[in-house]
Amino acid sequence: MTIPDLLGSSLKEKHEAFKEFLKICKQALVFKNSSIVFIRSDHGREFDYKEFTEFCSIHGIAHNFSTP
Repeated sequence: MTIPDLLGSSLKEKHEAFKEFLKICKQALVFKNSSIVFIRSDHGREFDYKEFTEFCSIHGIAHNFSTP
């Protein structure tokens, strides 16, 4: 399942993506007893934040980018 699939059209602004991503990570841990290992995104600005990069680094999440 992809992040856009999980987020659907619930985002009004791109800067809301990190907050929603945190919710998805928590849901994966609590409801599925698993963690996110990697994510793939385009080079959109919604995941181009220092906090997002730091979160991924701390939690061992590889952030891959798709080709344009």
